[in-house]
Amino acid sequence: MTNSFVQLSFNENIYKRRDRNPMLPVMLPMMTYKVDCLVECIDATGANDIIKVIVLGKDSTLPLISANL
Repeated sequence: MTNSFVQLSFNENIYKRRDRNPMLPVMLPMMTYKVDCLVECIDATGANDIIKVIVLGKDSTLPLISANL
């Protein structure tokens, strides 16, 4: 799999992104990949909520995989 990217979905009243969606040039089966995404809590009370991580391919809007953090 080539040219996939990581997208985050979250409550924009609580969090904001500090960087862009990272691109994954190549993904091979049975390999583990680490991707850093900077997210900042902007809620004055320090509230938290679910952040959904979605990996998308370049030619499809359907997620290859997703997870909730």
